[in-house]
Amino acid sequence: RVVPEVWRAADASLVTQARVRAADKTLQRILGDAVKSPDMTNSAGTARRMVESLDFAGAPMAAAHADVPYPEEPALQLWHSCTVLREHRGDAHWRATSAADIDSIECHLLHAADGAMPADLLQRVSGWDDEAWGAAIDRLRSRGLISLKSLSLTDNGRQTKLSIERSTDRMAANAIGAVGSDAARELRETMRPWTDLIMDSGVIGAWKMREELWKDLPD
Repeated sequence: RVVPEVWRAADASLVTQARVRAADKTLQRILGDAVKSPDMTNSAGTARRMVESLDFAGAPMAAAHADVPYPEEPALQLWHSCTVLREHRGDAHWRATSAADIDSIECHLLHAADGAMPADLLQRVSGWDDEAWGAAIDRLRSRGLISLKSLSLTDNGRQTKLSIERSTDRMAANAIGAVGSDAARELRETMRPWTDLIMDSGVIGAWKMREELWKDLPD
């Protein structure tokens, strides 16, 4: 609701530049010498090849981020690529969610019912009022996706949510195919110490709880 007002108060290009400067300072502060390391340069190259393989049809958020020019520093290039890849997967997730006949309120409730994040936090950050939130709970209960007694997934709800995640995986898989699974695995393992440092630094805040989404999913 507030986005139109934001662009009346601030120029989009200036916000974009400030965002890159903030990312640069944050990464330098948290990662230290790693921002200039050969591993960072190699990782940035792999991630960029993944981005260059993407099809942006039906992926408006990823397309918008991809339209922003690449920064010059390797750490910022990697950050930028990860942003595009994240949004591309997010766009795929919305397509999978819509195909499962789950709307934009219900998806948050399924997320909460899975134990990934507290329902009150999700309602607050997503901005839905109590009436819309309650109506969505009723819809999911009528479909047998969440329990009648509590905000928890039924077996059908768990299968629906898992199906959405697997469909998202399939639609996001082209980026991995572009570099090969070995290179993608190496990228993940190289980045793991950096992501741990970022998560442990406190800059992520409450969103660190999103890690819980993946911990119990079957392979």
